[in-house]
Amino acid sequence: MICPVNIIGVGAYFPQRVKTNEAFDGAAVGVGARWFEALGVQARRVAGEDETIIDLAYEAARRAIEAAGVDPQQIDRIIGVSATPDPQRVAPSGFAELQRRLGIDECATFSLIDTCAGALMATELATQAIQLGIAKVVLVVAAEAFSKVFDGGSESGFKFGVGMGDGAGAIILSGDPAQPNGFMGAHLQTHTVFSSGLGVRVAEGGGRFTFGLGAAPPMLNGAPLDPREAAREIKAYTSATIPSAIEALFKKINITNDDIDFYFLHQPNRAFIDEWKRRAQIPDHKAIDTLSKYGNLSTVSVLANLNEAYQNNLLKHNDLIVFASIGEGVNVCAMAWRWHLNL
Repeated sequence: MICPVNIIGVGAYFPQRVKTNEAFDGAAVGVGARWFEALGVQARRVAGEDETIIDLAYEAARRAIEAAGVDPQQIDRIIGVSATPDPQRVAPSGFAELQRRLGIDECATFSLIDTCAGALMATELATQAIQLGIAKVVLVVAAEAFSKVFDGGSESGFKFGVGMGDGAGAIILSGDPAQPNGFMGAHLQTHTVFSSGLGVRVAEGGGRFTFGLGAAPPMLNGAPLDPREAAREIKAYTSATIPSAIEALFKKINITNDDIDFYFLHQPNRAFIDEWKRRAQIPDHKAIDTLSKYGNLSTVSVLANLNEAYQNNLLKHNDLIVFASIGEGVNVCAMAWRWHLNL
């Protein structure tokens, strides 16, 4: 018998320092006000010099555990996710330190180094472990510190990095045969026909990671894209991914758009979010996003949006919600849950 799975706790944490658009000067690399307007980001949080992704993850996890009302010792799996690991702690990633700080003795902890869809991929792994009886309570926590990999010295590095933010999000998943099932289904797919070339890599000269475009050009169907066409092709490809993943999810679990109470979408920039909502016919009041005040949070974005709705008591018992995200790879995920947790 497959064990029912539910989200029983939600938490997020954002560093105290706020950096608004006015703090950035893109003139030296040819980036003006129109770029900021197109991003739709007004502010982002910035981690302290000594603040690591494990510090951020700890605060988000602590809040999720408190919301769930569970003893940390009940957690028997921790899955940590990040696209911005500490270059001094890539492997092992340091999430075992998170387990120690949470005071959990008997637990298996591992991490995924991935981009924006990583938290949903981790959530599916956690769900499967509970369904099969391998685990009972699982903590999924995503943490990012993009301020530490910002490359403002080049046009592309500035353009792609200036909209990114720091923070962490966490959820607690639990299996209980006596409870109704919350997990409705998921659609995960890796698209190998496209690569934008965007990612986190070792900076020239080594010593630190940097976020931006690499030396390899964007690729489509195994062939490099003409630089004059790259921006158009990237926008066209990315705009289609989330709506198609949501459609595939609906077919898989036999639901329709009318059945959904809330959507929690990844938040790369305002243009992509608006286009996804238009193509998937998602009304504004059903889509929660935190782009303007937190920026693009990569793996954290969907969890940050869920926490925003949770903290504002927007979710009602039995609501049907959908998560959807796309990340470099290209990994695309759409996932549906029945909400059985209230404040």
